[in-house]
Amino acid sequence: GNDNGGSTTPPTTGNDNGGSTTPPTTGNDNGGSVTSPTTGNGNGDTPITETPSIPELVDDINIEGGTVALNENGELVITVNEISNMTATTITLPLEMVNGVLRLKLADGTLKAVPYTIQDNEVIVTLHQGGTLVSVEPTVVLSDIANSIFKEQIQKLTERGIFTGDNGKFNPNADMTRAQFAATLVRALGLNESSSNPFVDVPSDAWYAGSVATLAELGIFKGSEGKFN
Repeated sequence: GNDNGGSTTPPTTGNDNGGSTTPPTTGNDNGGSVTSPTTGNGNGDTPITETPSIPELVDDINIEGGTVALNENGELVITVNEISNMTATTITLPLEMVNGVLRLKLADGTLKAVPYTIQDNEVIVTLHQGGTLVSVEPTVVLSDIANSIFKEQIQKLTERGIFTGDNGKFNPNADMTRAQFAATLVRALGLNESSSNPFVDVPSDAWYAGSVATLAELGIFKGSEGKFN
C-alpha cells in the first residue's frame, strides 16, 4: 500500500490515512477509541456499555422489610420479615430485570398478581408476603372487548392478573357484584386472603369469602346488620 518510498507498517485494517492503528476492532473506522465488544457505534462516540448480568443486578436491588436472593433458575426469591396486610415490603428492581408482566409465584406454584409501578427505569414492587418474583409473557385473549372504549385498560389489568375473565370473556357490559369487586380489590393491592369472615351471608366456602374477610379486617368493608349483601 505504499509506492512513494515512504516508511511502511505491517498491514492494518480500516485506516488508509497514515494514522496510527490498533489491532482490528468492530464498528469504528474513524480512529476513535473503542472497547470490545460494542454494538452499533461507528462514529468514535462513547462505546455502548454491556448489559450487566442478573447476579450483578441483584447486588443493586433495594429492599425494605425483607431479603432477596437468586434461586437455581435465576429467579428472585423474596423473603419478607412480616407477612401482614397491615404492613408491606417494598423492593426496587432495575428495569432490565423485568421482561414481561411481574407475578409472585407462591410455594404451591400459584401465580399471584403483584402491585408495582415503573418510573425512572426502576420497578417498584409492593409485597404483603414472600415468594418468587417472575416475569411472564402476557398471553391473555378476551374475545368480547374489541369494541370497548376501555379495551386497553381491560387487557392490561387482565394480563397482570387483577381481572380474571370468564372462559375467555370479560363481559364488559355486565354489572360488577360486591363479591367481584372485593376479589378484584384484593388482587390489585396484592393482599392476602383471610379466613375470619364476619358476615352471616358469606359461606365459608364461597370463592370470594377470603377476599371479603380481608377487606372487612382492614375496615374497607363494614357490611350492614351483620350481612355483606
